[in-house]
Amino acid sequence: MYLIFTSCHSAAVIWQAISYWCKLPPIYAFDVKDLFGIHSQINDNYKARIIYMIILTAMWVIWKERNEATFNNKRPSIAFIIKEIKLTSYLWARTRNRMAGLEWDKWCNFNL
Repeated sequence: MYLIFTSCHSAAVIWQAISYWCKLPPIYAFDVKDLFGIHSQINDNYKARIIYMIILTAMWVIWKERNEATFNNKRPSIAFIIKEIKLTSYLWARTRNRMAGLEWDKWCNFNL
């Protein structure tokens, strides 16, 4: 069931896009546990929490798009999924008090 997050070409492309966007080393996930552990490799606690939130957001968006493909015959688009991950994680981050002033341009360039 969780193979959609780690074992398909689309997932690999999405994780590489996230690693590039977040200025991380390439993400190689062979299991969901690998995804949940990415943030623990980051020394900056603030950035680690943001990365964890982005990973959770990515999993949520991938799951939603998989359901759209399965139940509504919608053809998934990797570009759309990546944009949706950035937008949703930005909106979730903005709801936190410490990040209320976060600007979209800074988020898109991961200048936090």
